[in-house]
Amino acid sequence: MVDKEGKLVGIVTERDIVYAASHGLIEAGTVKSVIARNVITVGPKDPLMEAAERMRSHDISHLPVVGEGGKPVGVISLRDLTQAASDLLKVLLSVGET
Repeated sequence: MVDKEGKLVGIVTERDIVYAASHGLIEAGTVKSVIARNVITVGPKDPLMEAAERMRSHDISHLPVVGEGGKPVGVISLRDLTQAASDLLKVLLSVGET
């Protein structure tokens, strides 16, 4: 969710919806009733390791990437991190073979 200037102000995840539903917190099925407003983010130039650490320490599976002015420019997922780790391992293992 973004404000009028396009700045990220909240996010709704599957976990938010499941939690709200299981605790009877969903009001008329609106986004406002389940949105998380304290969003953990990274910047586009932050190291990938920083993104992984934030996801681990906050137990989240998706991490918004925000650029200038807090505007969202993308999302990093656990799948993205797994792919990056796999690619790195392939490179490291191929170097050891030569």
